[in-house]
Amino acid sequence: MFMKRGVLLFLGAWFLWLCPASAQSIQAQLERAVAAQKSGDPETAIRIYREVLRQRPELGEIHSNIGAALVEEGHFPEAIQEYKLALQAKPGNPAIIGNLALAHYKSGEYPEVVALLSPIQPQFPDNLQLALLLSACLMQQNQSARVVEILTPFEKRADRGVAFLLGTALLNEGQTARAQVILDRILRDGESAETQLLLGAMKLRAREFNSAIDYFRRAVELNPSLPEVHSYYGRALRASGDTPAATAEFRAELAHYPNDFVSNLELSVLLKQEGNLAEARQHLATALHVRPDDPGALYQLASIDILEGKNQQALAELERLVKQNPAFTEAQVSLATVYYRLNRREDGDRVRAVVRKLQQEQQARDQGQPADKPPDKPSDKTSDRK
Repeated sequence: MFMKRGVLLFLGAWFLWLCPASAQSIQAQLERAVAAQKSGDPETAIRIYREVLRQRPELGEIHSNIGAALVEEGHFPEAIQEYKLALQAKPGNPAIIGNLALAHYKSGEYPEVVALLSPIQPQFPDNLQLALLLSACLMQQNQSARVVEILTPFEKRADRGVAFLLGTALLNEGQTARAQVILDRILRDGESAETQLLLGAMKLRAREFNSAIDYFRRAVELNPSLPEVHSYYGRALRASGDTPAATAEFRAELAHYPNDFVSNLELSVLLKQEGNLAEARQHLATALHVRPDDPGALYQLASIDILEGKNQQALAELERLVKQNPAFTEAQVSLATVYYRLNRREDGDRVRAVVRKLQQEQQARDQGQPADKPPDKPSDKTSDRK
């Protein structure tokens, strides 16, 4: 995606004049290594590259070629280490940074990709591949506004990847009319998984679950490996009440993309409801790696601690959570519960008063009443926050 195979064939030029015989030998080895990569033999290429590095350790950028060969074999953690070594030799090299980011992406390490590409993307505003890779990871981190900013310059391009990511980001930002323009444009190119997914997303946002399910089902038929297609399908199924089918779709998404945030979080909620707390924790840990400060995921983690009787641990988590999100009613309710379990009645009563005020304000908003007017029917009902 970022690396041009054979680039290292030219690296020997600087020392060719200094040491012709040695340089020609190294150059010949590099040519054989690149040829092996091109012919689909990454193992041979890696062996030759390592031999070159043994002879000429100062050519540290060759680690980038080793990284590319390891990516071809699916050895992403090892490739990441090689790219990092290459960056030590060539600090700030955008091609190496791009390849390192791609290896992180294929490992599902989206925060690492964002950290790597955010500083360099403005330097290459016309690089579509870089923009798409960064945008895909920003979407996982719920940063739709930044995706709109990055992809808007590519809006007129007839690229389904741009249409899908930009259209989804616009929907998330509430810019439905602009998203519809993009959707209409790609619909003229015929039916595709991307168009079906965007249509389904619009229906899901409008709470037209049956229509959304039909669109998502068709999207899966057209391209079952499209990112987020099973995740969206699962959300619509869960909203319609079909929990077993939703669970299956979330697992299908994770089979393709193990670090998908929404699928991990949604699946953890369903597993918690089934009493499978151990697996629920595993999925929450993955979700929190992608979005470390997500309130919904942090709340689910605290709720599992409560179910397991880990009240002190839950207390610390919930106190931090409501401090950062004071209007999070469900978290406030859980915090009051934990205070009572720990025989801290005064604190529990204080938080219950906060809960009543939040519920009154919400009901007033729902009924179009002033926020300080008591609601007609106060309710203590809460639900899982996602």
